[in-house]
Amino acid sequence: MKWRKEVYKILKDNEKLLDERHRGFVDLINTPLGFDHSKPKKVGKPSDSNNGETQWQRELYYSEPLWYDIELPIGQKQSPKSRWISTRVDMIGELDGRPIICELKKCNKKEDPLDALIQLLAYYSMIKQNAQDLDIWNIHHTNARNREFRWVDIANNPILMLLADEEGYWSYWEKSITEPRKKAFNAMMDACKRSGVEIQIWNEDGLRK
Repeated sequence: MKWRKEVYKILKDNEKLLDERHRGFVDLINTPLGFDHSKPKKVGKPSDSNNGETQWQRELYYSEPLWYDIELPIGQKQSPKSRWISTRVDMIGELDGRPIICELKKCNKKEDPLDALIQLLAYYSMIKQNAQDLDIWNIHHTNARNREFRWVDIANNPILMLLADEEGYWSYWEKSITEPRKKAFNAMMDACKRSGVEIQIWNEDGLRK
């Protein structure tokens, strides 16, 4: 995948901009985690015990029929204590007949769209690699809106969606984030576009202009 090589080089050239966690995601773009096993149970419902991003995710899922399922394991590694640790994609769905892989952010001033885009591309890379295994294991929640979708279809020409709230996330990005981070973000977006990988930027009202 040409986009992966270009994005990986951009991020390695800008490694000083990244914290340790997101340097790890950079490596996952280039060398995705494999998939071993999982049996998701039920999707939780919105509740007062959730807040912020988790609550918004649940509200979107239960109110918008375009979403198939949420918080699904797509890659795994074993910890030093032999426990399996799963990497999970935020939301999977369909828009205008095309699959969606979505990274969701809300009111997060510890991370910005550069971080979120790195995560989104790492998840895409894992789904591309692991789609057949995800289908073999039938990775869907037991009460998912759509338990029939196939991961090999999700991996085929998806829309990669970065969805975040306008006031708490996008406005902060435009006002407060340094120019080098914005340049790295734009360079990644351009590299993906040249390779035919479509990334859409959304807020709570829809596609962001």
